[in-house]
Amino acid sequence: MSTQRAKFCNTLVTTIAFIGMGLTLNSLLLDKAAMAESLLPNSATYGPVKLTNFTLNGNSNVVIVNPEEKINGSTNYTYSNGQGGSINQIIVGIGGQYNAQACIYNGSTQGSGSSTFTLTAPNVPGIYYIRFRYAQAFGCQQGALGWWRIDKVPTAEANIGIIIVREPTAL
Repeated sequence: MSTQRAKFCNTLVTTIAFIGMGLTLNSLLLDKAAMAESLLPNSATYGPVKLTNFTLNGNSNVVIVNPEEKINGSTNYTYSNGQGGSINQIIVGIGGQYNAQACIYNGSTQGSGSSTFTLTAPNVPGIYYIRFRYAQAFGCQQGALGWWRIDKVPTAEANIGIIIVREPTAL
């Protein structure tokens, strides 16, 4: 894990500790969002996949949203896997969830391009990493999203964005 990513992970642990001491999540989130943008690059390579220019809601790779809010993302991708004869996908999701939420590439062993996708924020306030990985299913709609936990769950090296879910405000 890079030094920048390690520093950011330590900062998140500290933030969670402060929340445990009674500070509200919303009071800490705005400060952490700016820090997250500077510490988590908007490009990463994980296995045979490289994502670049990763943005959420048209801005940076960090977004503050309400529970279950839809988030629009975009990224450029490069995929290069030498295993011939297979159908390959790039999937994107939220660390800790059972399945990926989006499939941004479906094709041969090599490809590049750009993609847009939509994620749904978790329903519990907190800080969540967006991660990516490759899959080898019959297609995006034929099982690729279920590859999220097959053989190797995406690790922190696959962090490409952050969703900060704020506490709902009373109306």
